[in-house]
Amino acid sequence: MARPWQISRLAELEYSGCYEAMKTYTETRDADSSDQLWLLEHSPVYTQGQAGKPEHVLLSNNIPIVQSDRGGQVTYHGPGQLVGYLLVDIDRIGVNTRKFVERVEDALTDAIRSFGIAAEANRDAHGVYVQVRDELAQDHPSRALSDRELITAVDKACCLALSQHFPELDLGLDEQR
Repeated sequence: MARPWQISRLAELEYSGCYEAMKTYTETRDADSSDQLWLLEHSPVYTQGQAGKPEHVLLSNNIPIVQSDRGGQVTYHGPGQLVGYLLVDIDRIGVNTRKFVERVEDALTDAIRSFGIAAEANRDAHGVYVQVRDELAQDHPSRALSDRELITAVDKACCLALSQHFPELDLGLDEQR
């Protein structure tokens, strides 16, 4: 039987405090705890993943760099980005971590494509990637959009997917980056 999700739209949060809150929820949850989606923005921060090295941050602009136990190299989070964090008991839904991530990537890819934007999930470098205009075919509908329209369309598509499928996802860019 499917359990209802708890979806929370939180204020702008500092990354470290948010990370600690997620760890606490995960470590204290029990069989009756709901799966959750936290939607929020972070104060400006670079997270350096397990594959990250100090030289991967090319220009910090006095933005803090926080070591993370997540994969990847360096990721910027800040105002103007919507981040969705999933707190999911994947054993309860009967999938392993890899399959869960792939399902989320596929859902986002489908949502973005439904807006006529070329996107693909990359299983070697997990994430959903949107092609830049120069790489698109001459007749692709995304070529007709301005950069702002393209970003807005991706944002709308991803928000739609968030409401149905729940990834961690950055939307939009901040000029500080």
